[in-house]
Amino acid sequence: MLKKVLIIGSGSIGSKYFNILKKQRSLMVRRYDINNRRSEFSNFNNCLSWKPDYAIISTKNDQHIPYLNELINKIKLTRILVEKPLALSLREINKIENNINFKKNKKKIFVSCNMRFHPAIKKIKKFIKGTKDKIFYSEIFWCYRFDKNKKKINHFSEEKKGGGIIYDLWHEIDILTYFFGKIDKTDVYKYTFEKKINKLSKILIKHNSGILSFVTGDYLRALKERGMKIIFKNFTLEWRSFGKKPEKIRIKILKENSVRNILKLNNNSYSQLAMYEEMLKNFLYNKKTKLLNWDQSKNILKLITNDKNKR
Repeated sequence: MLKKVLIIGSGSIGSKYFNILKKQRSLMVRRYDINNRRSEFSNFNNCLSWKPDYAIISTKNDQHIPYLNELINKIKLTRILVEKPLALSLREINKIENNINFKKNKKKIFVSCNMRFHPAIKKIKKFIKGTKDKIFYSEIFWCYRFDKNKKKINHFSEEKKGGGIIYDLWHEIDILTYFFGKIDKTDVYKYTFEKKINKLSKILIKHNSGILSFVTGDYLRALKERGMKIIFKNFTLEWRSFGKKPEKIRIKILKENSVRNILKLNNNSYSQLAMYEEMLKNFLYNKKTKLLNWDQSKNILKLITNDKNKR
């Protein structure tokens, strides 16, 4: 019997999920969107009457919790995947946690973390596991010129609706906890520029393991770029991904008198889909999923909304 998957929201990421999942012969995939041209249902109640087994929420950031609330109140689901960020505030989280239907659904709710399945992250995770060298600290960053991305200008310029670079650092914080474990203390600094948009954020993290991490989010740099340095006792691991079509991925081991490449890859549009495919398979088929659970996602939200210095 075919499993039914409902995708709520058919924008960029929702359409990507739909195109991946509709190729699966074991699935029946349908979309709901307020834009009828991108929806198989005329209204939200109709898609609930369809009785899906799985649901994926890929709407605008400020609509994640309202749709999640509707789902857990009205239908029974095997699992629910929410696009990052889980919510925009702890107030939203606290409200849904008081819902009588939340407790029986909590273990079914996961948040997207496609970067865990990125070739660079898989390589670095394996490298860390295989080395005994002590890690002192790490630096991680994500950069993309804000005014080059029309979707962010149109939909995410208002921070109350999930705008600003701080929410785009969700993946970076998840990567750090994936590599180094739980977070003990943080300091968050947000800087606003023209139109009062948060275009630069700096986060200092201390992990329970004692490792320090420095996070930078930047909507000012012209080049789309993501990367990391991990400072070990005897060497430095450097990862850099830049560009989009293709994404150029480079990981190097830097020592005092030598440089060794451990990954050099041009990730084209087709191969870039691979991490989303792997994440969705993990969501649908793996009993022990690698995805972010509710508590892990709540902890990330606590971190990014705890801005001590807003300038």
